[in-house]
Amino acid sequence: MAEHPSAPNPPEPIAQPDGDVSTEAVTPTERPERAGAPGAATAQREPAVQREPAANREALPQPGESAHSGAPHEILAVAVFEPLEGLEAQALATVRELSATLERGGYSRDVLYREPEGTYVLVRYWKSDEARRHAPEDPDAQRCWARLAHEIRTIKIYERLEEVER
Repeated sequence: MAEHPSAPNPPEPIAQPDGDVSTEAVTPTERPERAGAPGAATAQREPAVQREPAANREALPQPGESAHSGAPHEILAVAVFEPLEGLEAQALATVRELSATLERGGYSRDVLYREPEGTYVLVRYWKSDEARRHAPEDPDAQRCWARLAHEIRTIKIYERLEEVER
C-alpha cells in the first residue's frame, strides 16, 4: 500500500471585528459580508496572521458540554410542532436527518419528545451563539428545514431560553 503524504494543518481561526471567525484576516477598512450578500465580492482579504497564541483563545464548546461543566454556556431552544396529516413518518425522518446534520457540523445536539396527543417537542442545545448563527448557512441543514416546512405545523418556537439560577 502506497503511503500518502499527510494533509497540511488548516490555518488557525482568527476572530474578526464583527465577531465572526475566519481563517483569513480582513483589512481594517472592509467589513466581511456573508457569502451571497451584497458586497460579498468586494471584501478585501489578506493572508491570515495569527494575532495571539492559540492557548489564549477561547475554545468552542465540545459536544455534551454545558454551563454546569465549566464549558461555555449552551443556548437552549425549543420547538413545538405537529406533523401534517399522513406525514408523521416522513417528518420524523426529516427531523432526525436535521438533528444528525447539526450534530455532525458541531452546531447543536437535539432531544425529541412526544406528548400522548401527538404533539412533538424538539429541545435543541446550540453549542454557542456563533454555531447558532452559522447553522442556517449549512446547505444540508437548509434542505432539511425546507422539507420540514411542508411536513409539520409549528405551534411554538422558543429561540433562546435562559436558565434560572436555583
